[in-house]
Amino acid sequence: MFFTDKIFYQKQKEILIAFIKRAIDFLPSVLVGLFIMVLSTNLFGRENATIGVISIFICALMRQSFTIESFPAVAFRILLLGFLATIAEQNLFLTITLNFIVPFSIVYLLSDDFVPRNYFIYGFAYVLLQAYNIPISDIHLRMEAILTALLIIFIFLVLNRFLTRHKLSNNLACKGIEAINKKISSLYNKTCSLNKKDDLFPIINGYTSAIYIDTLKRHNTMNNRNINHFQLVLFLEEINILIDKEHQNIINFTDKDTEYFIELSKILEKISNLLKKDIAKHEKEYNNVINDIDYFNDNYSLSNEKSNYEWVYIIVKLKNILSNMFENKKDEFEITRLFNLKFIRLRKEFNINKCHFRFSLKMGIIMCISFTIRYFLPEGIAIRGYWLPILSYIMLYPFYEEQKHNLKINVLGNFIGVFIFSVFFKYIPYDMIIPAIGVCFILSLASINDFLKKIYGTISALISSFPYMPKLMSASSRVGFIIMALSIVWVFDHFIIRTESHKGMVDKISELIEIDTIIINQMRKAVNNETTSQYLYEILLKAYMIKNNIIIHEKNQTRYKGTPITDSLIESNRKFIVEAEQLINLMKKYNRPEDKHNILIFLENISSTLENTAKLFKNEINDFNSEEKEKNIIKTDSYIFYRLENCFDSINSINDSIKNNIDNIL
Repeated sequence: MFFTDKIFYQKQKEILIAFIKRAIDFLPSVLVGLFIMVLSTNLFGRENATIGVISIFICALMRQSFTIESFPAVAFRILLLGFLATIAEQNLFLTITLNFIVPFSIVYLLSDDFVPRNYFIYGFAYVLLQAYNIPISDIHLRMEAILTALLIIFIFLVLNRFLTRHKLSNNLACKGIEAINKKISSLYNKTCSLNKKDDLFPIINGYTSAIYIDTLKRHNTMNNRNINHFQLVLFLEEINILIDKEHQNIINFTDKDTEYFIELSKILEKISNLLKKDIAKHEKEYNNVINDIDYFNDNYSLSNEKSNYEWVYIIVKLKNILSNMFENKKDEFEITRLFNLKFIRLRKEFNINKCHFRFSLKMGIIMCISFTIRYFLPEGIAIRGYWLPILSYIMLYPFYEEQKHNLKINVLGNFIGVFIFSVFFKYIPYDMIIPAIGVCFILSLASINDFLKKIYGTISALISSFPYMPKLMSASSRVGFIIMALSIVWVFDHFIIRTESHKGMVDKISELIEIDTIIINQMRKAVNNETTSQYLYEILLKAYMIKNNIIIHEKNQTRYKGTPITDSLIESNRKFIVEAEQLINLMKKYNRPEDKHNILIFLENISSTLENTAKLFKNEINDFNSEEKEKNIIKTDSYIFYRLENCFDSINSINDSIKNNIDNIL
């Protein structure tokens, strides 16, 4: 029985502790939002009190990613949305046009496949400010209220950044090195083969996501710091592959090999401790680590010459990464480079077959319908109709997931939230409303369970209307609006613009193959001594992010059971990216003229295999045997050719993975 199970109680204790920590973490953000709510009510009227609710979300969700440089853009967006939300309710034409264009643009411009919920704060601000609208003559009061709130938010976020010194990338870099060091210890201890479900892959996924989110501050362009950290991600992947190879040969280890990995482990431990700090400010420790790496490469080696060369190469790569982190070169800001990349991505996403575009379209149409219905409601009901667009917006919040399960959570959570609100908060003393709003928002933000979060979120939205609406109006007629919002979302999801995880998975696999083709073209340019793309690392980072989306889509799809493609495809493509990045750098530095012809033949074979994989994926051909298309290559002992063979093997594995699962995919 669960009530006698110690493990059950231990797990619940851990969940409770995690909840308390999250609640404490979000408490300052909620308090700042409540202060803004009270201040806005007293200075600018209760119709502007909901700016406090928006402030809670800005403080809570942006406190970790905040930078002084990026805040002006955030402030401008909130001000612009406040202005558009105010004028959108003035007549029917503006209600229809703006409530399609603005929600569509918010989702399309401010989010993408990899951070699908990045739009939420801005969309919620627009919906909330329009739901509690004001006369056009008072628009100056709303702008002043928003500016005042933004000033207070800015002060809070600056203080929070100064006090917390949040360095997510450095923390994850440290954890990544520690995970690798743990694997190294299994080599010199000659323990059993590693479990595939180790700690490294979640760290790498989180590390990559943190890097990507940081690039959003510059419209997806990577600065030198991002590139350094992403190179460390690729280092972690590559050294992990080498460790797996060594495990296969562990029975043949000599004392020399054991000593090698013991000394390497000591160096990695020093590097891990160094990464916990700001490397640029700890020159002495940095120099000690670099000297240790040089001494290690000069005095220790593996018994297998081929393996030794690979390890020397990867350790030198780590040394170069640390050197770049220490130098901490400033970026040369290029506005044309920034906007070129943004324009290229937006143009590519403007396609009805893309999940991101389809969801943006769905958001625009549903918000337009919700606000238009509210516009035509009788005057007695219209004052309570603000809940219809809010509910429609919240129900659409799940992004690339099949909506059936999420609608159940949303609807049931909303109904229970309304019931609890009606029973417990109908007779709440008016002087207790502000504390009650604070408690509800802390519960909503800190809750890990989606169902409980939805209940608390519903209560928060209802109770936050008290400063604007009379008490009894907020608790009445909610069931009708819930059913109406549910009907709008359900009809669109099932009959007009269907959200389907299977289509998302197919689209992402197709895009991954396309990016692999782009990477091969960059390798050709390196061989021909041409300039490679200035967006090379952005391309590689996107490939890494796509693999996470493929996993998400496959877990949510219902076309077939199990996950027959994820492991083989993702693992093969991971190896390909690692090899390709190294090859491009190698070809730039050690490109011998006598090897050029053979390298190009090798790349042609790789490209041919990938091209036919794409055709196979599009169901244009039934089968493909890459061996029939291969051209003869003169074998050499060059290290570049060894990496090319690894690259070719990865592409062949991708081809086999798709070919063997084509029935499930299509």
